[in-house]
Amino acid sequence: MFFYFDVLFCVVDCFVDLDFVNFDVAEIFCSRSYFFFVLLIVLLI
Repeated sequence: MFFYFDVLFCVVDCFVDLDFVNFDVAEIFCSRSYFFFVLLIVLLI
C-alpha cells in the first residue's frame, strides 16, 4: 500500500512542483518511483 502513496507523491510532486521538497531529492525520488511504477505495469501486462 505504501508503494502507491510513493507513486502518488511522485506524480503530485513532479507536476505540481511542491516547494517544500528539495528539487534534487524530489527528482531522484520521482525517477525511482516512476521506474518501479512502469516496471509494475509491465509485469502486470
